Amino acid sequence: MSEIKGLGQSLANLDAWFDSWKDERNGIHGYVVHHHMDALNVISPDTWTQSAAILGHLKLFRRTCQKKWLDKALKEAGYLVETYLWERNIYRNSVFEHKPGSFEVQASLIHNAYPSYALLKLCKALKKEKRDYKRFFKVAKDNIENYIIKQCWDKKNKVLHRSAQEKGKHFVLNMASIGLRAILYLDELEPRGRIKKYCIPLAEKIISLQESNGAFPYTDEKKLSPLIYTAITMQGLLSLYKRVKKEKYLTACKEAALFLVENIDPETKLFYHRLEGKKLKKFPEFIAGSMVIAHQIKRLEEFGISFKQVDEIVHSVLKKQYRNGALPNFIGFSDVFMPEFYPPEPEKKKWRDVIAVPGWNALAFDALTYCLPEKTVLPKPRIKFPAAYNSTEYKIIEDRKKIMFFDRKGNAVGKWFKEKDSCEFCFVPLRTGEERLKHSLFVWKKRLKLMKPLLNVMYPFRISEKKK
Repeated sequence: MSEIKGLGQSLANLDAWFDSWKDERNGIHGYVVHHHMDALNVISPDTWTQSAAILGHLKLFRRTCQKKWLDKALKEAGYLVETYLWERNIYRNSVFEHKPGSFEVQASLIHNAYPSYALLKLCKALKKEKRDYKRFFKVAKDNIENYIIKQCWDKKNKVLHRSAQEKGKHFVLNMASIGLRAILYLDELEPRGRIKKYCIPLAEKIISLQESNGAFPYTDEKKLSPLIYTAITMQGLLSLYKRVKKEKYLTACKEAALFLVENIDPETKLFYHRLEGKKLKKFPEFIAGSMVIAHQIKRLEEFGISFKQVDEIVHSVLKKQYRNGALPNFIGFSDVFMPEFYPPEPEKKKWRDVIAVPGWNALAFDALTYCLPEKTVLPKPRIKFPAAYNSTEYKIIEDRKKIMFFDRKGNAVGKWFKEKDSCEFCFVPLRTGEERLKHSLFVWKKRLKLMKPLLNVMYPFRISEKKK
């Protein structure tokens, strides 16, 4: 693997930034700003962030042979085990954007499969070190058998659904792929025929839905193909290929990679956002999320398939790293479902562009550790607090313990202490389900207004009122 200049320092800095978000139990706190919603009020640790940090630290342990990285992974995994909800067979806050879990959204497949996969990877590392791994294995096995398989598996269609509550609804490919990966690693540590029963039928369903251009759609409806979800879908298929050596899984991932590298923005050197049918939507371009895509393409190098364009993505992402070690969120923020309210304006730096989200940074951290050459020793972190993220709407100041939002007049409109589970106060307008309904009504009114001249042409005669 080719050496990327400054990568070791960037990883050390990013890791130090995560430490500023940790509580006494090594849970990594953080809010969520996604391409379709905000979740700023509750910042308690979630499985998405925690799992990616574990996987990144495990890779650092393998690359550097330094036990301190394994110790970090152990502590972060300890948080998942200690907060596991045995009575419901799920992890705490296994819904990412919807923490804490509500009656409507209690847990999701991907946010349970991801931590179980991370714990099983840790078990594998501990087994190699001849250390006890039973408590981590026990939790991962319970979650996979009693939530993922028992509650999300559709026997009739041979698929995993995105949650127990949505069983029988749309099949979400990227979520199912991570579920596949978790089951695969469980069967590696405890062979029980799960690969043949679950993984292979699931993989067959996934590749049957691949588009002719190589993209994997978000669901079996095939309406939307965000690039980041194509990359996440590759994860399970590549892991399964390594195990069963069925060439069609590698071929599907190669075709997906070809699609992805064809959709790199030549200006920003980041990946475009999505396809809607045949229309390419460039924005919002993920910054940290572009590393998630690059990671899966670089995994193909293990099989002699490489794309030089991907190293440009890594360099582009690292150039945008803040002095506190974090990575910003987007370029050209826009809302996928509310483009009329939140259109892409790449010439502006909006607050959702500049904010550093721990969840996306954790995924980028995991991806960047994969790019680190063997026997590399990371330097000491060099980060500076406070860091200022300037946007058109707010100025955001982050130090080691807290984060503040200020409006353009200098008034404080949001305050978070990093170790707490919720904000002190937040007057920042957030995107909600209610707002999405308003957006739909707005769009329909706009369409009717545009249609009015056409209707007058088609139906020029008005029916006069009847005489009384």
